[in-house]
Amino acid sequence: MQEPTNPAPEDRHSGGGSGADLCDPLIAELHRILRVAEAFCVPRAPLNLATAQDLVTAQGSDDLDAWSKAASLIHDLSQGLRDLVVADSRFLGNEIRQVHVGNGGLGFYPEFFGPTMVRHLLQTQNPEETVRWLEKVLRRTEVARGKSITALWGAPIERGFQLTPKILIVPFAELPDSDEKTQIENLAFPSAVDFSRFPVNLRVPQSALVTEIEISPFTGSGDTPPPSVDFETQLCHREIGLALGIAGPRLVLEGPHWMVFDDPDFKMFGSGPSSRFHELMPMLLPQSPTLDPSSSPVVQGFLKLEEQARKRVLIALKRLQQSFLRSSAGERALDLAIAFEILTGDGQANEITHKVRVRSTRFIGGSNDERHATSTCIKRVYDLRSKLVHTGEVLLTPANVEATESATRLLSKLVRRIIQRGSIPDWAEFDIYEQPGETLL
Repeated sequence: MQEPTNPAPEDRHSGGGSGADLCDPLIAELHRILRVAEAFCVPRAPLNLATAQDLVTAQGSDDLDAWSKAASLIHDLSQGLRDLVVADSRFLGNEIRQVHVGNGGLGFYPEFFGPTMVRHLLQTQNPEETVRWLEKVLRRTEVARGKSITALWGAPIERGFQLTPKILIVPFAELPDSDEKTQIENLAFPSAVDFSRFPVNLRVPQSALVTEIEISPFTGSGDTPPPSVDFETQLCHREIGLALGIAGPRLVLEGPHWMVFDDPDFKMFGSGPSSRFHELMPMLLPQSPTLDPSSSPVVQGFLKLEEQARKRVLIALKRLQQSFLRSSAGERALDLAIAFEILTGDGQANEITHKVRVRSTRFIGGSNDERHATSTCIKRVYDLRSKLVHTGEVLLTPANVEATESATRLLSKLVRRIIQRGSIPDWAEFDIYEQPGETLL
């Protein structure tokens, strides 16, 4: 890019910096970049810039034309930086450095730092501070701290509380301000999402799971895999969202996930909001009751289950979630039957319905009347499943809806009992003994 011939306004950048700056080629180049950027600040489309800082804002614009032109201009402005920085003893020469972001690494130095450095310069309007920032990234930060955040639909809360010692659930509105939060509040995430698939009453998520994370080392040569702590935390958040489904029971949908650094100097390295593809979406988002801290023991107990039991419970929770998303009573019954069989089955294909009814009834417990109601409800669900399999259709009548709704409550009780027990029974052993029900979590 050629520097504009029009003189820049007389300010601290117009002379290329102080006398000391002139002895520092990198500082002098940063002053030159500021002058060029300011010369491009004109109030006309597509960028409509008033200040150099607006160039950074334009790069985050939903206007693709403005975004592409801003990105191109920032890239052009950075072209002279690589050789100057590599030759500067304050930095790392040609030594390769990635920036670790919790779920991978970003190529940064020495080939790709330029545009990020220019964005920092345009935001701060301070060449000396920008040089200190690059030193901080490359040399002076071993551990970077931040927050891994997953938004949730269907889990409204009045105030934040600890679900586990490390995981907090907070009202979405109380999250720290960030570009990611603003995008979600404006329902502008991410651009690739097909909003025709979303519920017609899509609204801002009511809550979010938050985990403090540490990324160490913050930078690396790329010879070893970067830390994956944010990715691992996202998977844990996903499981917790499913576990919260038994509080009610209710439909809890995982919303956008992102990671933010606590240090504002590393803000540009955070991951923008990403949304998981949901195979099924409801026509309407149901109204859910407010969650309270009584749900914490359920989540903690679920996370303590041994691996094989946890896997089976997760399958059941996914089927419970899918049953809420079905518009057919028969398909709801099919999902619920699969969930019951995953939890009470023994791998044998004989007398499945009988085993599910008897084991669920005895394990859930209750009075004689309650046990009879449990057995009857499970039989009705299996009848609906059988009708769907053999006829292909089950009418959405009030009686059929009531049967599946009752079964979701029973499945929730069954999962709670397993979590309370800390394991899934050995059903062959369990069949011999009566197991009285205990107080549910």
